[in-house]
Amino acid sequence: MQIVINSAFLIGVIGSVLIVFYKYFKMLKITPKKLFFVTVTLLHFVASVVFFLSLDKLPENDATNFYVNALYANSWLSLCNFGSSFISFLIYPFVKLGITLPVLFAFFAAISYTAFIQYFKLLSFQKSTNKINWFLLFFIVPSVHFWTGFVGKEALLLVFMVNILKSITHKKYDNWFWFQCILVFLIRPHVFFVLVVSLLIVLSTDTTITAKYKKKLMVYAMLFMLICLPLSALYFLKIDGLDFTAIKNYYDSFLNYTINKGNTAISLTNTTILSRTWYLLYMPLPVFFEIKNLFQMVVSVEGVYFLISFMYFIYISFQKQIRFKRLDNGLKFALLSSLLLIVLFASYLYNLGLGNRMRMMFYPYLFYFFITIVNLKNEKKIN
Repeated sequence: MQIVINSAFLIGVIGSVLIVFYKYFKMLKITPKKLFFVTVTLLHFVASVVFFLSLDKLPENDATNFYVNALYANSWLSLCNFGSSFISFLIYPFVKLGITLPVLFAFFAAISYTAFIQYFKLLSFQKSTNKINWFLLFFIVPSVHFWTGFVGKEALLLVFMVNILKSITHKKYDNWFWFQCILVFLIRPHVFFVLVVSLLIVLSTDTTITAKYKKKLMVYAMLFMLICLPLSALYFLKIDGLDFTAIKNYYDSFLNYTINKGNTAISLTNTTILSRTWYLLYMPLPVFFEIKNLFQMVVSVEGVYFLISFMYFIYISFQKQIRFKRLDNGLKFALLSSLLLIVLFASYLYNLGLGNRMRMMFYPYLFYFFITIVNLKNEKKIN
């Protein structure tokens, strides 16, 4: 019976992927873009398979942990908590139905695949006037698909964050928008707070909506912050209390936890936030880091791509001044969220592998910003 259930579920997943693929593929009229889209599709699902086959070799086997926690949970509600527990909570019904981990990998890879199509649509990739530029190569960076194609938080965050970006771009702050914000909060509360702060800044600079509506949206956002902040401190960070002593004890405990954490550990006490920002954005880089395996070699090449991309965009920015006020809400939000997330993650980065994974929460936004600015520059819409 389990084989029948898994086979039927997998056929449904594959069928859904083929439908989504075909619908967007039809919109592409230029052969290079069709080939690029096919490459992204194949890379995404191959990366998911590679991740599954590498589970035993990874130092942190989150996917298996999520599955095992769901499998042996006393009840569904017992898993309803923040972070990792919430992923186990989401997959609990599937696990109890007998869906296996490999099939769940395919399911999560399919979910995150739709996020890439959403990014392509937001970028108007289907428009013949928008060429395949240097920054679009981000979508064929292997790590991007490796970290978003497995049973984990990043796959879901990629979807929720692109949908939030889409809503802000189109100024559609409906119940679905706020619901996805709540889901981000349940998966990664600190990312949620950054997104809300970015939203507040964007709303404060938006002159196209009425003062009454703007005030209403900002009140909603502030209420979310006020309610969610103590909840995340007590139940996500598990701080004993909200007083100074409890917070200091948590900080000291966290520092002890991060000492020599993993094979590529980074000391929080012996590094600065600037050096950790460098590690987060680009490392490991060839020459600067001893490459020990194939995975590190691939990631080091990606680091070179990211470094060149930043340098190239700085060059473009000097060529054509970009005025923050003239950007649309989506671009403002993507830029602010990316920068704030970089600062946040760099503040506590204690492992290079962790940094490589963290990139999936800000690089999609940042490269969306880069690509859109280049497209607008080519269309001469930014003065």
